[in-house]
Amino acid sequence: MTNPFRGFFDSISENNRAVENWMSGPHPGEVQKERGHADAWTPELDVVSEGSDLVMLVDLPGVREDGIDLSLSDGILTISGQKSSRDTSGEYYARERRFGYFRRSVTLPHGVRADGVETSLENGVLEISVRDYATLSEPQSVKVGNNQS
Repeated sequence: MTNPFRGFFDSISENNRAVENWMSGPHPGEVQKERGHADAWTPELDVVSEGSDLVMLVDLPGVREDGIDLSLSDGILTISGQKSSRDTSGEYYARERRFGYFRRSVTLPHGVRADGVETSLENGVLEISVRDYATLSEPQSVKVGNNQS
């Protein structure tokens, strides 16, 4: 059986994302400013196979449906949007929650089409289902030195 997640994550990008989250997170006593497109945060996600479907569960607490944009272009699914902070006149003693713009891009296997992707948002978790993922074509091996000349 082949790994259904092969090629799903780019390990270097994932490592860079983890380091960025660790280094850019709020530190004690630090005031967190609103994030813009240049320093957007990346929501965490889980990926699971359910039968012939591939399902991604993306944590987006406090984000409404109209605050989420999904796009699929050249096999790359991009999840982006904005989470607004609560307006307050008080002084923060701690501020750990992320807000501002967010963005996460995931490379999907060849053959995924937008009409094969279904989504739902419930309790701050965005569920993205790629239908019939298991039936998409597997890569084919090409033998080196197989010239027909």
